Amino acid sequence: MIQSNVRRLRSRAGAVRACIAACVLSTLLAACGGGGGGSPGPTVAVQASATSTYASGASITLSATVQNSTATGTPTWSLSGPGSLSATSGATVTYVPPDSEADANDGAATATITASVAGISGQTQIMLTAKAFPGHHWTVASAPIGGWEALAYANGLFVAGGSNGVISTSPDGITWTRRDSGAGEEWSSIIYTPTGWWLLDTTHGTLRGSADGVTWASKPMPAAANGLQISRLAYANGIYVMLGYSGGTLASTNGTTWTTSSVTGNAITYGNGVFVISGSDGVFWSADGVAWTKTTVPSTQDELGFSNGKFLAVGSTEVYTSTDGKTWASVGAPSTYLDDDTTFVSIDNTLYGVGVLGLYTSTDDVNWTTVSTPLDGMIGLAQGGGKVVGVSSYGGIATGPDVAHLSTVVESTKGMLGSGLYAHGRYLWTTPTGIRSSSDGTTWSSTDFAPGNGMAFTRSIIDSTCNGMALGPDGTIVVSGRLNPVTGPGSPNASAFAWSSDGIAWNFSQPQGTTPTSDFDPGPVIHDGTQFLSIGARTGYIHTSPDGHTWTNAGRFMLPSGTSVASLAHANGKYVLVGGGGLTATSPDGLTWTVGAKVASPGVTASLLDATCMVWTGTQFVAAGLDAVAATSPDGVTWTAHATSAPASTSEGGSEQINGMAVDASGEIVAVGNDGLIETSRDGVHWTLRHTPGQEQFTGVALIPTGFMAGAGSEAVLFSSN
Repeated sequence: MIQSNVRRLRSRAGAVRACIAACVLSTLLAACGGGGGGSPGPTVAVQASATSTYASGASITLSATVQNSTATGTPTWSLSGPGSLSATSGATVTYVPPDSEADANDGAATATITASVAGISGQTQIMLTAKAFPGHHWTVASAPIGGWEALAYANGLFVAGGSNGVISTSPDGITWTRRDSGAGEEWSSIIYTPTGWWLLDTTHGTLRGSADGVTWASKPMPAAANGLQISRLAYANGIYVMLGYSGGTLASTNGTTWTTSSVTGNAITYGNGVFVISGSDGVFWSADGVAWTKTTVPSTQDELGFSNGKFLAVGSTEVYTSTDGKTWASVGAPSTYLDDDTTFVSIDNTLYGVGVLGLYTSTDDVNWTTVSTPLDGMIGLAQGGGKVVGVSSYGGIATGPDVAHLSTVVESTKGMLGSGLYAHGRYLWTTPTGIRSSSDGTTWSSTDFAPGNGMAFTRSIIDSTCNGMALGPDGTIVVSGRLNPVTGPGSPNASAFAWSSDGIAWNFSQPQGTTPTSDFDPGPVIHDGTQFLSIGARTGYIHTSPDGHTWTNAGRFMLPSGTSVASLAHANGKYVLVGGGGLTATSPDGLTWTVGAKVASPGVTASLLDATCMVWTGTQFVAAGLDAVAATSPDGVTWTAHATSAPASTSEGGSEQINGMAVDASGEIVAVGNDGLIETSRDGVHWTLRHTPGQEQFTGVALIPTGFMAGAGSEAVLFSSN
């Protein structure tokens, strides 16, 4: 923080008048400023409790004292600069700094405060600086890929593009470096040209380019591409082609000036001197990308490939081949269905079909067999530099000397992150199948829950991201979840708890009691200072444990119709819960609950607060949920709803929703939600929207030693520090 001494500008008006009356020319002027031993003139001295503060920081108390004068009266106050004063008159006033960091002008702002008494004035200046409050500014600590969509090798480099603007490069297929655009694109097609790499976002119709694969920048989309729904890029023999799904296709010899043709399609390939396109209008070929000739192949062919001197057009009922792309012959029906999104890739002169249904190969173009891979949902395959690389629609990457010997180098995602916690020097997040953890926030590993009793911990937490994990005073970590018996579909689900003393090794427990396990369901879990407590989200069954290891069925809270439990808190000897359908309830012991009045959303009398999370700030409970509505309560009984700063709807037109909240020791509340939503509040009433990289769907937020961390559906983790 930039410190600055308070500068007092004392009014010398009375002293100057006296000096003019008493002084005679220059012989007496030396005495007029007090240097000649004259008495100091009257002034107002302004005292401040601090000389500087942060925007959104602590207030400063000011007082005024008249010096060298018998003048009396109540000081009047005025302010020049950002912030506000608590009053315009009084012996003392409070300076309140601006709430917005931007108002502090990045630390260069000054607030000048003037106090006046009986015509005598004095001033003080308060220096303001912007503080990086936790929760206000965010950086990406880890961003696992939600799904790869494009992969290519050229000029000694593998380049992969995926969802959320993710770009990654590797010289060897093993060590990968992120080059993300940060703009949320969905990269679906990639080519290498004499000018470098081109990436296409089909969804938003945007391009990005790079000369070296390291530095990427936006490229202008040709004006002629408007309305064409460009779906694929191709480059070969000095010709650029942009394949339009509707309206036409573009071709260029320099990547700048484009010519439009009327042919459309959904797949394009190049071989033996010609481009070939397939789509709903049939199969076409062209030597220059401008003049296209229709072949005799019917329009039912969905995908194209070229390998070992031969073209292949595959449909759901027929396979056609050609050596020149012009004359085609049917070779029969495919032995298995190849998905419409299958991409054909030639590796070592063998054609592979890569798609969401798996990886296939064929020796006769008709009989296709599945190829085993270490990645589920392999979506792309490329060869270069003596390596073969495969990428998955779940974000995984596998590398090997050939297709038969691929091994995973980047782990696929496990699904959206849920509840977060920092313990034992590790950052922890729940996933649908277990735990993701990291010691540094950058390199993450997954632990899939698989208890020794033959059951799989298949869902770490439902209906709650605020309280999916709890930490006991002895360091025991507890996760609330559900075990699914391996006896097959339809088997009853059993509630269970995973616990760990270090965040690495995990054990499993099931509640003991007479209630059928088939009625148990997971719910929020907390530690109240004495024991762990959990309540089933939908059934209301109450489970307690003194140590997180041994759990007991302690009764049931009969939920009102149409409600569910989302979040628990314990403060001042009272338990409070909130949930869906406007549910609020309090309890003196966590076992006997009293249902409170349902909380109505602000301005909509017929709408109830559907809470998803709640925190205790030290002075009040704050809950939030659907429609980005928050509610505050001093006691868990009387609630007041407030609109937050979130937009009324997401960018896709849906309702905004807060999915998680956390609060630090200073009372700074952070709420996260859909469509990249992160907002903060000091009181639960007034909220400020914070900007975040990309448009992540945030699912939870947790307190860490340096501030906060937020988790997303793509398994991305963001940090915010002070």
